[in-house]
Amino acid sequence: RITQLLEVFGLPTTYKIKDVDSFYQKFFLDKKSTDTNIKFIIQRGIIKVMTLMISKELSFFIIYKNI
Repeated sequence: RITQLLEVFGLPTTYKIKDVDSFYQKFFLDKKSTDTNIKFIIQRGIIKVMTLMISKELSFFIIYKNI
């Protein structure tokens, strides 16, 4: 339902990563990153959010596996 709404307004629903190494390195510039972890804040409905901490090693595996 959300994807359809975004498409109605001509908004993107996917993102193609052109340079995986650059994309991965930019995660660690974010203020939610530490030397060893990346913190993701994931929206769970209108009000609720979920915080997820992922190690650099695991994030590397997830990003490169899904290319």
